[in-house]
Amino acid sequence: MKNMLLLIAIILPLFAQAQTDKIFAKVEGLGCPFCANGLEKKFKDIEGLKNFVIALETGAMTFTVPASLQLSTQEVADRVSKAGYTLADINIERASGQANRMNNAMTISYKGAHDEETATFTVHGNCGMCKTRIEKAAMGVKGVKKATWDAEKQQIEVEYNTKKTKLIAIHEAIAAVGHDTDLVRAKDEVYDNLHGCCKYERQ
Repeated sequence: MKNMLLLIAIILPLFAQAQTDKIFAKVEGLGCPFCANGLEKKFKDIEGLKNFVIALETGAMTFTVPASLQLSTQEVADRVSKAGYTLADINIERASGQANRMNNAMTISYKGAHDEETATFTVHGNCGMCKTRIEKAAMGVKGVKKATWDAEKQQIEVEYNTKKTKLIAIHEAIAAVGHDTDLVRAKDEVYDNLHGCCKYERQ
């Protein structure tokens, strides 16, 4: 019995540690590596923080934290603000399958029925060809049930199953065919190969 209790005492902390929340955010105002370092310092004191990455070209910031911390979107926004920058968008994918999102100071917490969720994010493009390509890329991700891109708003709305895919995977799939999203920038060589009418102005 003592051996069993000892084993449980060892395993439980390891299991808890393995449960992580993934944070995907877009920060405005970053201009150089010095800016990125200053922002990173505002998060260094978070216990268990790992995989902290900032992409200066897009302002994308990603990292993971132990799920037990229950890090909130507001706390992330406050830390970004204290560093002197603006948080444009954040999505926290919980280890539980739940998600929290804050966009333009509006917070949305959602847990869709039967694990179905809807999300809207920015995707850059120009025309009907772009629309077909973007929606096809999104629909190609396992678990995505519907994808509709609006050229005027430069936004896509996707319905997906959180048990089968993560939102960041949809961003990556769209970027892979040449279209920048608010979290993932397409590779230059892929963008360069787009049809002339599809070459949107990159930020």
